[in-house]
Amino acid sequence: MRITNKIMQNNSLYNINNNKVKENDITTSIMTGKKVNRPSEDPVIAIRALRLRSNVTELSQYYEKNAKDAAAWLEVTEGALSSISGDSSVLVDLKKLVTSGPDKYKTLTDWQAIVTQIEQLADEYYNVGNVDYAGRYAFTGYRTDMSLSFMEDTSKKYEDIQDEFNASHIDTSDRVTSMGEFASGDELTNPMLESNVSLYTVGRLRLSYDKLDITGTSDMNDFTLQFRENMAISAASTVLPAASNVGMVNLSFTTDDGASHTVHLPVDDGTGSGPVDITIKNPDGTEETYQATYIPASGTDPAKYEVTYTADKQGNPGSGTYTGKIYVNAKGVIYDGSDPDKPVDFPAASPAGYDKILAATTTVTEAQVSEVKMTAEAGGSQEVIRIPLSDETKQPYTMKVNQGSNDYFITVNTDGTYTLSSEDRTDADGNDKRSIVQLNSGGAVHSSYVETDLHPYEVIDATTPADSIDAVYRELHDTYTGTNPTYEKQFVVNAATGEILFSKQLNDKLTSLKDIINANTLNAVYDKTNFVKGDTRPENLFACTNEGIKYNIGNADHIMRYDIGYNQKIEVNTMASEVFTNEVKRDAQDLRRILDQMADVDNRLNILKQELANTDVQTDQESIQKEIYAAQKAYDYLTDIMKDEFGAKITGVTKAIDMANNAVTVNGTRSKRLDLIESRLMDQTATFKELQSENEDVDLAEAGTMLTMARLTYESSLQATGKIMTTSLMDYI
Repeated sequence: MRITNKIMQNNSLYNINNNKVKENDITTSIMTGKKVNRPSEDPVIAIRALRLRSNVTELSQYYEKNAKDAAAWLEVTEGALSSISGDSSVLVDLKKLVTSGPDKYKTLTDWQAIVTQIEQLADEYYNVGNVDYAGRYAFTGYRTDMSLSFMEDTSKKYEDIQDEFNASHIDTSDRVTSMGEFASGDELTNPMLESNVSLYTVGRLRLSYDKLDITGTSDMNDFTLQFRENMAISAASTVLPAASNVGMVNLSFTTDDGASHTVHLPVDDGTGSGPVDITIKNPDGTEETYQATYIPASGTDPAKYEVTYTADKQGNPGSGTYTGKIYVNAKGVIYDGSDPDKPVDFPAASPAGYDKILAATTTVTEAQVSEVKMTAEAGGSQEVIRIPLSDETKQPYTMKVNQGSNDYFITVNTDGTYTLSSEDRTDADGNDKRSIVQLNSGGAVHSSYVETDLHPYEVIDATTPADSIDAVYRELHDTYTGTNPTYEKQFVVNAATGEILFSKQLNDKLTSLKDIINANTLNAVYDKTNFVKGDTRPENLFACTNEGIKYNIGNADHIMRYDIGYNQKIEVNTMASEVFTNEVKRDAQDLRRILDQMADVDNRLNILKQELANTDVQTDQESIQKEIYAAQKAYDYLTDIMKDEFGAKITGVTKAIDMANNAVTVNGTRSKRLDLIESRLMDQTATFKELQSENEDVDLAEAGTMLTMARLTYESSLQATGKIMTTSLMDYI
């Protein structure tokens, strides 16, 4: 091949440019610190860089943000728990007071001082429960914008508070009678006799609140005491195979009153017997009823679903404004009822029933069926109930099914759990009784029991005279001590103090109840309005209803989990029910009530002693002295009661300390696990960052050497090309 000078010149210029480009690339890499600056420079490095960057970003999110946030939440919780149960904490100081009280304090002034200290410590105990992390309250579950206790007095009304207990919570209530009959001033013509002052003791269940919304003249059904017993054979459940699945019409629509309606409608109760009645009770008091029917294909008519509904106009219970039918084809599309292939274009004026619907959507799915088997009572037959499992709902709704010879009610709770209840039946004593099965979201049995309703035969309120209260204690005490074997009256509610007072028979019955798995044995259902500052909010501890909204219905926990690694989550929150109990405040209220009675009697004693010193009439002196003996007997009784109460409060404070210590242990275990995960995340982050650096970053020493070589090559090429460019063929002619 003939090589001309022109070829040599062109090749030289081309190589000079390549050397300059190489020098420029190396210079750019040194300036940016990266091996490649465009994917085209090295696709392998670029792809690996994207993958490593993604890994580093995720690990950084877990390690630098999520894990740190979780650790901060746990630290705030730990600090709060330590102030409750640690050394020199609220509960430890409280226990010291109630332990030393009976021996250390003798005078009324002493008692007043110690009770005041107990009240202050109790207030601080609940104040700790209002601790927050970054504006989110730590102990109130998902309701992080709500404090544990009320910050101010409020007149909010809470209905159907489910105040649950176990048999061990039943104790006794003491009352010194006739204290309201002490004379005042010169009314000593018929003085109180020492023999008239008596001490009566009855069984008691102290509720979580006082000043309940029930008076002596109200319907006794406003208050319900439920006791629960184990079934003869506990309930068990099985999720049936897919062949037993039932059709489910999931319907959402908006009516022209602005109300949104959402419901999941099984077309069968799981037994093949047909449609299921659905009832929804809304917060504003309105009701909705539904029924979905599956109509199989017939001749040329395709398969379809027919939904009938009745929905009250929003805010107008019982109006029955919206009644109609919604037709859904097999694909889950709403149509006009005549042509399954013609979807309704909302809002539509026809067909009838659609004219008040502004928008509607629906899907058709299949629902699994859980089969529950139970034998409620000894000698009874086994009951088998099938429950279609639907999705979570914004508002609880109830399905009524008839299986076998009984009606059953299945409540779908907002947390996706289920409550199965049999129709009420009446026992030999005329009490309502039903079988209850609580199921989790997967249809498995959470707890099962037989529940019996009792209502009080009398209510004590703030207006009840003292002698009437004395009569209640005498009557219950007579029954309690066994002197009256005839059991006719069961219990009395003291709405003012928040206590249930029991007869002997009922007390024995309730204290003998055996524990139930995942459920309490006693449940008091009542309403309360008027809460004072420092009272715990019912929705933080109990199932209840406020302004139509149902709280804590179901058995799912408010567990907050942080993503802290690949497929790794950690629980960060401690629920108020795991740490706080209303017993601490109620204990302080008990002591204050007894102290007030002691102060009244002591004041009466001082007046009587002054009157005795100021009179010279023998008959008056004798009357006054009799009254003094009676008042002193009452004061001595109250002093003994106060000492006994202090002894009893030790148990309550110890229980509160145990709850807090257990919460400390659980929180500490979570923190320890988080520390281990953080350590692993730190190592993983360092490893991936190192890999990322090795893949992307330039070795500056190596790059400097390469740059020097590139420059030398470039300069050498310039010199060589310069010599070539000065010589031509003419030099040889």
